[in-house]
Amino acid sequence: MAEQLISDILHQDDVRSQLSELRKAIKDDPEKRQQCLTDETLKRFQELLTHDDAKTRKNAALLLGDLAEGMSLQQAENIPGLLWQSFVGETTKFVRSAYIQAMANFDCAEYMEEMQQCYDRLLDAEPAPEDVKHTRELRKALEQVLVSWSEIPALSFQGMKKKHPILLETEPYIREILAERLQREAKLDAKVTPFGVRVTTDSLDDVNKIPLFRELYFIVRPRTGIEITEGHMAEGIVASELLPLLEELFASKGPFTFRLSIPHTREAWDSKALKQLAYGIEEQSHHCLCNSPDRYVVDIQLRQKKDNSYGILARIPGCTQGRFDYCEDRLPTSMAPVLAAQMVALVRPYLQEGAHIIDPFCGIGTLLIERCKSVEARDVYGVDSYGEAIAIARNNTKRAGREFYYINRDYFDFTSSHLLEEVITEFPRMEHKDREQVDTFYRKFFEKTSEITAPEAVLLLLSTEETCMKKQLRLHKEFQLLRQIPMRGRENIFIIKKRG
Repeated sequence: MAEQLISDILHQDDVRSQLSELRKAIKDDPEKRQQCLTDETLKRFQELLTHDDAKTRKNAALLLGDLAEGMSLQQAENIPGLLWQSFVGETTKFVRSAYIQAMANFDCAEYMEEMQQCYDRLLDAEPAPEDVKHTRELRKALEQVLVSWSEIPALSFQGMKKKHPILLETEPYIREILAERLQREAKLDAKVTPFGVRVTTDSLDDVNKIPLFRELYFIVRPRTGIEITEGHMAEGIVASELLPLLEELFASKGPFTFRLSIPHTREAWDSKALKQLAYGIEEQSHHCLCNSPDRYVVDIQLRQKKDNSYGILARIPGCTQGRFDYCEDRLPTSMAPVLAAQMVALVRPYLQEGAHIIDPFCGIGTLLIERCKSVEARDVYGVDSYGEAIAIARNNTKRAGREFYYINRDYFDFTSSHLLEEVITEFPRMEHKDREQVDTFYRKFFEKTSEITAPEAVLLLLSTEETCMKKQLRLHKEFQLLRQIPMRGRENIFIIKKRG
């Protein structure tokens, strides 16, 4: 397909649709992308920047930008100049932003001053109603290039100077435990809410030491007497305490890049409506707030209230750094550190200090690390048949300042010179296995676990297979189910004791 499209573009004049189709064809296919990088083809794409058809010029520019990463230095050398020259001479307004979008993928440092001047003129000018959309697109394209190539240091979280209300968002099953720990360990007045736990504090140090929440949001107060409602949302957001909060947290006057979302609403917000609201926030703030969904310092979330007005939450990605520093490397199937910490908190009364413990399906070691941060163990074994996971587990454990024994082996082949006193694990997901395979796996697990564990050993097992788990417990009378704790969806923690 790509070969035919390239041939058509090289030998035909009306190639608008072929350029568009070629962009789609090469998007996720490196081999097809490589076919576009011959000198002849690149020369043709550059010639099309001066084509009579406006959409052809636009598609040619965007295609050059798509191919920038694969070009040699010699091939890419003159393209930024051609794109800038085309931008300056372009009279069709909907095409102009395409040249800037393409330039963002090249070394365009030479044109930064001129781009900044163009951007400043756009901010100062009031576009005609029919030009608003294209002006916004061009301003956004320029903004992204200027941010990418700016020598100004990136904004980073600098801490808090006064007390602020904060929402620690987490699942219902862990909220009471989180609130209790915040009161006991951080000495904070904690209130359980429908979305998590609310506290007021002037420091996040003690909060971040409690790893049970998924996200931390600053609760942004509206200005007195101003509600954030449909039709007046941009004005209400900009008039709120959001900008003063950001100035405090980043020790800067901005501008601040943001991402906007409106979850948990009774009425769906489509991408077009969100984009329009983001534009409104930019303009109401005189561009002190700049919409940049891919590179942002604040994630603004609007939550609909019972009276249909909206509250503002602000998530600052950098403010929770340090909670799981040990977990630099992960795999798509890895247990999330926050889930591991939550599981450990729920089973905390059953953990034995100084126990010999094993995780039969340890993955990258997250659950073992969180377990031993809570209660110290003696010998700790992690077993997994996936070699890459074991390699990552060893690195993560070293970063956590601990020493565990990791074994790259199938659990059912594991042997030990002494009996183990605790088994803690998350079972592999088996949704795509048939019932017989799942039953066989769980049967073999209990047989092996019975073989390697001591009398009175405790099993702490996270699984989605409740029926299968209980079937095996009926068959293996040496094990007794003490408690079952529901977690997310079909997940349950099964707390099991081996009879003495």
